[in-house]
Amino acid sequence: TDGIRFNYAGVVPEGDGVVWRSSQAARNSIIGSYVPYLWVGAEERGLCVYGENDAGWITHPEVSCQELVRRGDSLDLVLHLIAKPGSISAPRTITMAFQATPVKPMPKDWRRWTFGAWRAAGIPGVRHVAFMGSCWYWGTETPCLDWYPRGQDWTYFHKLAETRRTGEVDKAFIEEWLKGFEHIYASAKTPEKRKHLEKIFRNHTNAAFHTMKGRPKTLNIYTNGRGVRFDTPEGQTFLDEWHRDAYSKRDWPPRGGAAYDLDPVASFRDYAMSHFRTMAEIMVDSFYWDDLFFQSNFDTIGTPAYVLPSGHIQPSMGLYNMREWVHRTARMQLEMGKPVRNIIHMTNTAITPVLAFAQMNYTWEDKGGAADFQDRFDRDYTRAESIGLQQGNVPFALWLVHTKDKAQARWVERTGTGCMLVHEIKTSGGGETFWGIFRLMMEYGYGLPEVKVSQYWKKDHPAALAGSDAVSLVMSKPGSALILVCDYGNGGDLKLTLDQGALGLEGTLAATDRETNSRLRVTPNGTVQFPLKKHDFKLVLVEANTP
Repeated sequence: TDGIRFNYAGVVPEGDGVVWRSSQAARNSIIGSYVPYLWVGAEERGLCVYGENDAGWITHPEVSCQELVRRGDSLDLVLHLIAKPGSISAPRTITMAFQATPVKPMPKDWRRWTFGAWRAAGIPGVRHVAFMGSCWYWGTETPCLDWYPRGQDWTYFHKLAETRRTGEVDKAFIEEWLKGFEHIYASAKTPEKRKHLEKIFRNHTNAAFHTMKGRPKTLNIYTNGRGVRFDTPEGQTFLDEWHRDAYSKRDWPPRGGAAYDLDPVASFRDYAMSHFRTMAEIMVDSFYWDDLFFQSNFDTIGTPAYVLPSGHIQPSMGLYNMREWVHRTARMQLEMGKPVRNIIHMTNTAITPVLAFAQMNYTWEDKGGAADFQDRFDRDYTRAESIGLQQGNVPFALWLVHTKDKAQARWVERTGTGCMLVHEIKTSGGGETFWGIFRLMMEYGYGLPEVKVSQYWKKDHPAALAGSDAVSLVMSKPGSALILVCDYGNGGDLKLTLDQGALGLEGTLAATDRETNSRLRVTPNGTVQFPLKKHDFKLVLVEANTP
């Protein structure tokens, strides 16, 4: 619905009859029970239905607009377009869309893509996308509201591109460029605040040139899909179109704007795309959109928002505006011969029509701290929201581990490593444990055509686990299999049994803990045995001793 961090993702409730009503969904400003996006399905296939709002429907406060009804082996999605008797005295339009998932295949080499993690860039065989994760890195005055470098001075971009070509940094240019932020430094009320501002701009500028010195093959830069400045001439001109409020304030302070209240309507898309084009011509290969989630828009003139009989405004969501923006960007890149590897930071809102024209998803910002990753995101949530298969997008997740206890941080990293990699999710963060395990998977051939991969939810998954509530990812090639086991229960003495026929493992088996290179016990019937702590993981290499 209209917001983030509270939308449900997981299993459809059990039972017969009506098992879910749209009135149960949390919401911010939507009036009534309408849900603008609903998806039901699994990894292999699914169906979503979506629309801006319930315009044209005849609703009833005691009848949910949408229901899920189970009748035996079937699950029906029921839409109550007319929920009560009423007269239709004039033509009316109901706008909605149905879309099957997956919407497109996964990229050919998607398992070998990495994004934004400096540790990943050095792993042989990866398709690494370098990332500048704030507008400040590409020369702006604000961290998340700008759409061009300071003063539309594209010299900064050209200098970054020069460093990318040559590997050399023009330090004199950096010093001169930083002087151009004096008007921001001068706004500081204390010397300490001024030093802080000077440090922010210097650190981001140096980091940007350091990234380009590494001569990345693919560069992605941050933008905020719901943010824009309103102190600029263009912001003042288009304020009433771009801001989601029906009546927004007119006066904005220097560098002031909205971080979450932009709706990327047609005029904004023209504005943003003109700058995207310039960025792409100079050096940028792909784009990152932050905050592409539903936000209620109360503008009844420029959007599908409308006035209810009660006089209240039923807002629109910005759905088709976001979708067209992502689509238009991808089309521009294709026409320019650029690698289309755009990423959407969706934060708990895996909206298929918006994600469909992107190539990567970014999630898991809704929960951070020092808790085990199994306690943050259960498997049903992860399969419904995080894995990217429904949109054909490579999945990435934020690495939000916050603790000053180093031992605890190392442990939480182990839980995150297991949870992510068993679901084939990567991260722009992570430490030595995560990227060490990923490197071992890559060395085995993970992501190459000759290595088969099976996820634990498949009916013919060739691995069974006993001893705890644990799941596995199986990678295999003739004569061996590499199995990542992740515990979601209380740990214990695990027993891993493989379908040797399906995996082509003939003869007796030998098993190795690939992380420590220590031998694991294999019973005469081929069961691999090992202890596993609660929420821990193990990477097991099984090799066949062919007679």
